[in-house]
Order: sequence, then C-alpha cells, then structure tokens
Amino acid sequence: MKKVVLTALIIVSLLVLYIFWGGGELTKLTVNNKIEKLREIADFKKKEIFTYSQLNNLPPLLKKYFHNVILDSTTFPHFLTVAQNGKIKTSDTTQWFPLEAQEFFTTQSPNYLWDARLQTNKFFWVKTIDSYINGKGNMLIKVNSSITITDAWNIEMNKSGLFRYFSEALLFPTSLLPSQNLLWNILDSNKAEIKFKDKNNSIVAKVFFNREGMIEKIATEDKYRSTKKGYMKTPYTIYYSNYKLIKDKFIIPMHYEVEWSLPNGKFRYGKFDVKNIFYE
Repeated sequence: MKKVVLTALIIVSLLVLYIFWGGGELTKLTVNNKIEKLREIADFKKKEIFTYSQLNNLPPLLKKYFHNVILDSTTFPHFLTVAQNGKIKTSDTTQWFPLEAQEFFTTQSPNYLWDARLQTNKFFWVKTIDSYINGKGNMLIKVNSSITITDAWNIEMNKSGLFRYFSEALLFPTSLLPSQNLLWNILDSNKAEIKFKDKNNSIVAKVFFNREGMIEKIATEDKYRSTKKGYMKTPYTIYYSNYKLIKDKFIIPMHYEVEWSLPNGKFRYGKFDVKNIFYE
C-alpha cells in the first residue's frame, strides 16, 4: 500500500512539475525555433529606400496616407519585434483578462508569430501562439504553456493568418504599398478595398480612412471564429488609434481593438497597446 501511495505521489509530483515548468520549457523551445525560422526567411542584405516620389502615380487617398505615415528616405525594414500588452474577454459575460505578448514579422513576405500569455488567475495562464509562416496558419493554445487544448492547421487558419498580417502591417506601412500581391481599389473619398494574396491564400478587406488620411478601421469577411461547430467565417473589424512617430521611420497606431459581428450584436473582445517596437 505504501508503495502504491508513494508511486502516486511521484506521478502527481512529476505531472505538477511538467505543468508548471517542463512543458513551458518545451513550448519556449518551439517558439524560439519558429522565430529562427522567420529570421532565416528575411533577406537582411537587401537594402531599399522609400521616397515620396514612389507615390506620384497613386490615387490621392493612398498618396495622402503613405505621405502621412512613412518618412521620406526611410529604409525598408526586414524584420520586426513588437512588445504588446492588452486584455481579452471570451464572452460578453466574462471579465477582462490581462495579457502580455511579443510578435515577430518579416516584411518582404507575409510571415509572423504572436506569442502571448493570458493570465486567467494567480496560478494558471493560457499560452497562445498564433502564426502564419510560408502560407500556413496555425493556432496553438496551451494551459500553463504545457497542456495543449488547440492546435489548429487548416484553410481557415491560413486565411485568418494572412488577414492578421495585413491588418498589423500598419506597424510597418512600407508593406502596404501597392504591389502585384496587394491590390488597392478606391471606393470613395475615405474608403478602399484591398485584395491580398500569398501562395494559395487570398483575402479581401475594406479599409476606412479618417479626415486626416489615417486608417481608422479595417473590416473583413475573411476571418474565422472558433465555435463548437468548427471554424465559422464571421464579419470582423479592427479599430486603430493613438498614432505616434516611432524610430523616426513610421507613424503607427499604438492602440487597436478587435470586434466580431455576431448574430446577437457586436462583441469587442480584445484591446491591445504597442509598448515597444524594434526594426531591423
């Protein structure tokens, strides 16, 4: 009997050690490997300079926006590291949970990794690793960085990941310049539609500008929400504010909020602040 109790205690102790330490170390290794993979994608040797002359043939709405947010003679960045904090709620009836996150982007092609820790209470947290790398989106969620509850790889994650990259490219707006893969269509004096493609993925979104020519929100139908019945395409909007000049390069939104449009009304579930950003 004593041996059985001792064995049970050892198993419980090992399980607790894994949940609160070992699993987290393995997850950290996974994240670091993915970051290194992102860095390998970036071509740090390539040098490209933005000048206002590149805007000459653009429609007035786009010319005004890019003139506002990119300083003349700015060097195109290759890689970004972003520190965030914020808060998220899982439903209208739950409280806001604080989070801290780091996000990594390549700029020459759409790739990112978002590594976030959501603190649910004093002892437990949720680790969320949202990534889009080489055309593949993934949502990995682990309790205490150890116990996997979601590891989604599918077409819905691919499209959602590509949209997220576009929506956060406001932090490095040289990547929003029109290109073969990013087509802008001006709809009226303060609204445009974009079509963005990467490999086998493509998304469409509407971009809304304020009177000063800054992007104030982006809306899309190409975003998928996790439900009990699977991933459902759901109207989605991001609101941007608190624009500031960063690193003498770009004027970017330091605050943004995200919202689902559900059958029973709008659900704004996330609020985020950029605390620091490093361009390479």
